[in-house]
Formats: sequence, C-alpha cells, structure tokens
Amino acid sequence: MNAIETYNLSKTYDSFFFWKGRPALDRLTMAVPEGKIFGFLGPNGAGKTTTLKLLLGLLHPSTGGGRLLGEEMGSSKSKERLGYLSEKPTYYDYLKASEFLNYYAKIFHIGRAERKRRIAELLDRVGLAEHHSSKLKTFSHGMLQRVGLAQAMLNDPDLLLLDEPIVGLDPLGRKQFKNIIKQASREQGKTIFFCSHILADVEEICDMVGILCRGHLLIMDEVHNLPFGDKTVLTLREAPGEALAAIREDGIDIDDREDSTVVTVGSGLDADEIEQTVKSKGAECVDKKVERETLEEYFVRIVQEAERR
Repeated sequence: MNAIETYNLSKTYDSFFFWKGRPALDRLTMAVPEGKIFGFLGPNGAGKTTTLKLLLGLLHPSTGGGRLLGEEMGSSKSKERLGYLSEKPTYYDYLKASEFLNYYAKIFHIGRAERKRRIAELLDRVGLAEHHSSKLKTFSHGMLQRVGLAQAMLNDPDLLLLDEPIVGLDPLGRKQFKNIIKQASREQGKTIFFCSHILADVEEICDMVGILCRGHLLIMDEVHNLPFGDKTVLTLREAPGEALAAIREDGIDIDDREDSTVVTVGSGLDADEIEQTVKSKGAECVDKKVERETLEEYFVRIVQEAERR
C-alpha cells in the first residue's frame, strides 16, 4: 500500500492584480510506498513546501488531488495519523519543554499517564531528557528542531512530514536526527517524507528520492536505481591561469590547493578533451581517476539540464 498518492496535483497562486501566475506545482503525480524514507528534493522555489502544505490540507489544490494513508489528503482522518515539522516552527518561549509537549499531547486526547510516559520517552529519544524543565526561550536552534521533532511524533504517527529538519544542526545533532529517522522507519515501520538541501544526508538515509524543478517532477525512483553518471577527477600540477580559464564551464569544478589543482569533470563532458586542453596550456596532469557521481552532483546536473530546457 502507498502512504502517499497524488494525481495531477497542481497549485497556482494568484499574482499581482489577481492575474494567474506560473504554477508553483504542475500536475504532480507520484506514489510513496509505506515504510519508506523519501527525500523530496529541489532548488529554492521548486514547489516542495507547496506540496507539503497541499498534502496537509493547509492549501487547496487548483487541480488534482491525493490520498494519505488511504484517506483523502487534508481530511481529519488522515491528520490523526500524521506528524509534521515545518521549516520554521514557532514555539511558546516561556513554556518548559515538557509543558510544551504536554499541551500538544492534550490536543491528541492522550491520557495523563500515557502523556507523561510518552513525553519522557520522546525527550530522551531526541537527546533532551535533561532539559525537560528548561524554558524553550533558552534553547538553541538545534535544540528547538529536536523538540519540534518530538512534538511531531507525539501521536505515534504512521507518516512523518518534515520540512528541512536538519538545517542548523551541528554534526552530532544531525547524526542523532538521522538515527531517529532511520529507527522510526526501520524498526517502527513509519513512512518518512522530508525535504532537505543537505543531499549527502539524503543519500545516506533515503530509500527513495523525487526531484522537483519549477513545479515539475523530473525523476522519482529508489536511490540505488538512479542513473548516476561517472565523473573524472584530474589532479594538475603547475596549472597556469590560462589553462584553467580555458576549461571553466558548467559541470567542471576547479579546486585550487596549495601544491596542486583538482579538476572534477562532470558526467556528460569529454574528460579526455579537457585533459588535452589543460596540457596544451602548460599544465601537468599527475593523476586521473573515474568516480561515481554523488547524489548532490547528479541533482545539480539534471536540474541545470532542466533549467536550460
């Protein structure tokens, strides 16, 4: 069964003087199976947050629709089984962490004894047990992100929707956050749908990804099925500026180091030709190796290709 299904889901915002603008989301059709960790990717303005708000029922679609956990998206039945952490959540500064979670637990009609048990368990899981009586105004950004995740998991949801949940976390906080997400999926069978710009983390933990650009879904597949290309890494010595200027273009990354220059030639470009070009300009190539693209490099390549089209 699919946890999320959309069909021709579109959203167009009214622009100045109420003229219709370009669709923020254009005929999105996708299916996310239950129990998967799904990374929803795209550049700023691609339509990711709009999609999340449509799924939650915070916005109404211009056309199309969808279902969450078998229920119509935005319905009260679907919301009972959802957890959501927004990109920029707001908090009651003068509440203690335990008071904040208790407030939301009451909204879900969780009994007193169960509230107490669940709040203690979640604060421990997100690494905030010792801060249960601290006021939220004293929390760092990373701590607020973690208490926000605890709030999103209060009702033991089957589907977690997370918008940029890892932004602003230090390396330890990111590792802990990723472990919580993986545990929720692998051990508890929850479906995780999250937007993120930190693609190394997405590649590490996600089963599936979808890439959105200007409201259109470019690709959606299991991470291991994505058509990653090969990149060629050239290490140059004594590379004059003329040699580097001759190869500067999209898809080529130039990293000047103390005793060498590393040139990464992306998939789809002729690495042999570029090597010959720098050699003809006086550079010496001391090493050449072929590596698989990372998810980030693949993402940049197909988004740039889509934008050129």
